[in-house]
Amino acid sequence: MQVSNPSVALILAATCMVCGVARADDNEASAPPMLQTPVATVDVGRGDEWVYIAQDSLTGSTLSDIDIVVVEKQADTIDVRIRVTDPNSGAVRTGAATFDMFWRREPDAIGPGQGTQDSWGAKPQLKVGEEWSYNFQRQLNGGPIMMDWIGHGEALGVERVDLPNGRTVEALKIEFFERPAVARYRFESHVVEWYAPEINRYVRREIETRLAGEVTESTTEVLQDYIQRH
Repeated sequence: MQVSNPSVALILAATCMVCGVARADDNEASAPPMLQTPVATVDVGRGDEWVYIAQDSLTGSTLSDIDIVVVEKQADTIDVRIRVTDPNSGAVRTGAATFDMFWRREPDAIGPGQGTQDSWGAKPQLKVGEEWSYNFQRQLNGGPIMMDWIGHGEALGVERVDLPNGRTVEALKIEFFERPAVARYRFESHVVEWYAPEINRYVRREIETRLAGEVTESTTEVLQDYIQRH
């Protein structure tokens, strides 16, 4: 399966954003209400590739091209290579990341910690109306201090998402809120993701972070190309 758009781009293991473009509310009403995430595992294999463009949500300017390629699908994890290209300078940064079988971020040698960070993927068999809480441990801002985080997720509904080639896919819209367990850090993250089962990943992801109530990041990732090689 392939979504036509030749631009190949990618993202650093520790940073991310969002994909796809949702249509108006009249389309949501006719979308299938029973769409859900996979039961056992996402259908991915070595060489599968997703290409995104990361944009500043406030200005619309392009921040980077993001290329995600599956290196290996193991019994309970997915290892990927991540490549981020600056569209202005052409500079390329590469990294790697580990996810579980539903694209929830797992701790690894690059980003040590404990538990899965749900806001990169979805729960198995997730349906509209379900909500849940989760927790994980990661380093604070990539430094030596480990931080306990708490999160909340909810499947808001099903929306049709228009891809750049004019194709439309059905996606489950999922919202996440995350913050450090220690409230004094006054940091919070709000993520909205559109997960499309037929693309085997999200097609749009929006993230806004706030520190002491002030916006520090507002970005969007939009899917440009999907190639299933396995």
